[in-house]
Amino acid sequence: MMSNDKKAITLCQLNVDGLSSHSRIAIDKYIEKNLIEIMSLQEVGTAELEDDVFNGMISSWHKGYRGVGLAVNPKYKPEHIKELSVDNIDVIYNLCSIKNMGVMFVSCYCRPEINSTNSLKQLLENLDEAWKWCKTRKVKSMIALGDFNARSDNWGDTTTNVRGKVLSTFVEERDHVCLHSSGANTFLTANGGSVIDLSLSFGDIASVLSAPWNENCYTLFTGAPSRGHIPVFQSLQ
Repeated sequence: MMSNDKKAITLCQLNVDGLSSHSRIAIDKYIEKNLIEIMSLQEVGTAELEDDVFNGMISSWHKGYRGVGLAVNPKYKPEHIKELSVDNIDVIYNLCSIKNMGVMFVSCYCRPEINSTNSLKQLLENLDEAWKWCKTRKVKSMIALGDFNARSDNWGDTTTNVRGKVLSTFVEERDHVCLHSSGANTFLTANGGSVIDLSLSFGDIASVLSAPWNENCYTLFTGAPSRGHIPVFQSLQ
């Protein structure tokens, strides 16, 4: 369901498992239909992409392992902060102006390494460094939208993996960080699914973020309807 508050800003995140020409068209229509103003994409691939991939949006991309992107309504004056991204981590940062205040939006992806937490730890360290960057510039809010490949019953999954334990500890040890989950499967398979598409809020923004909700729009991902990620929404008041 969409927010009924006309003043709310609609955020959406989706792991696209490769941004093909077909999925570009589908996502473009989806952004317009759902009045999405900030779109976070994961696993977009490593091909060169333009800043005008989606109509009426300013897009930016970072090629780490599988590639991530952000598409933002130009009225929020997105500035791609390239210095915060590193070559081997799928994370991208856009500093935006929301109601005359700076808000850092992040799109991120953690690779699903078997019995390893190295990639997640690197990503979380990068987010910590970005938050330090924000504070030195008096940016009081940051939100990271992404596929963390971290499972935990703390946020509604049926099991807990090693990355789930690392992410839980990261949040528990930081008073300024909140984890947001829809509490329902965001990645679907024929045998069930998992809750791995999450958001992390840093600083003041947590108080004006809605709880996430899923949109079971099966035509947006490869393998539909038996396997793939589904869009996850939040609204920013």
